[in-house]
Amino acid sequence: MLIRTERAELFVINLDADRHRLDRFAATMDRFGTPFARWSATSGADLDDRKFGRRPVARGVFVTRFRSWSANEAACGVSHIRLLRDVVRRRVPWTIVMEDDAVLTRELPLEINSWELPPDADIVLLNDRALPGPVRRQVGDFVYADVAGGAGTEAYLVSLNGARKLLRVLYPFMNPLDFQMFAHFESIQRLDAAPFYWRLPRNPHALDTSLRAYRLVPGVVRHTGVDSSIGNQRHPHAHLYCKLLLGMELGRHPLRSASSGGWRGIRGAAEIRSCRLWMGSIGA
Repeated sequence: MLIRTERAELFVINLDADRHRLDRFAATMDRFGTPFARWSATSGADLDDRKFGRRPVARGVFVTRFRSWSANEAACGVSHIRLLRDVVRRRVPWTIVMEDDAVLTRELPLEINSWELPPDADIVLLNDRALPGPVRRQVGDFVYADVAGGAGTEAYLVSLNGARKLLRVLYPFMNPLDFQMFAHFESIQRLDAAPFYWRLPRNPHALDTSLRAYRLVPGVVRHTGVDSSIGNQRHPHAHLYCKLLLGMELGRHPLRSASSGGWRGIRGAAEIRSCRLWMGSIGA
């Protein structure tokens, strides 16, 4: 077990062309006095779609099941994978990963001791779009709850061991980033019930890899709701996953509840405006 006396490194993933998004992000972080480093995101145009399903698009990054017209969403995952590879290469004990449409709502400590994390935590989701399950630990005004569903990768704290696991989970990268990640969370696997929809985005090459994931409640990061850099370049199964895993219908109008959902459903959440806001945000 790592001795948690370290400071987390904080990165924001941002496209070179999206300077205005970086400026907006920086203004919020400056307000709370939270330092960060920028990670240059991969764009869809940077990817050679002829390599999809054939050979790695970059060192340690293999993309499959995406198409040329879904390159932007593929690039979103590639950006996270590249950052995670750098974290593992440098053996960074704890890292906070944020996307440039994430908005910090309160001061975010970088000293790991101050988090009083669950001792087995691999990853902690900091956003308010992931669905919390049973509470496992209370620290002051916050609780650490199991992750029960939902989506969103705009802000998370990940350990070095968690980053290593994510790299195994995301090789090959074959589904929308948040769904492929969440499908390997122990709590989601435990809560999944027939017909076991959360098995769909799971990586069959990493079935032996799972993460101890927690959701911080209340979340300390919200989604801006601005247009995603992914645009309409979505994974071929994005609409299907939105319906089956989130219990929502995707159309030209605001989402409406599907007839099924159970614990998977997130209907009724005030922050839901479109499925795109629940399926990853930066698209870079």
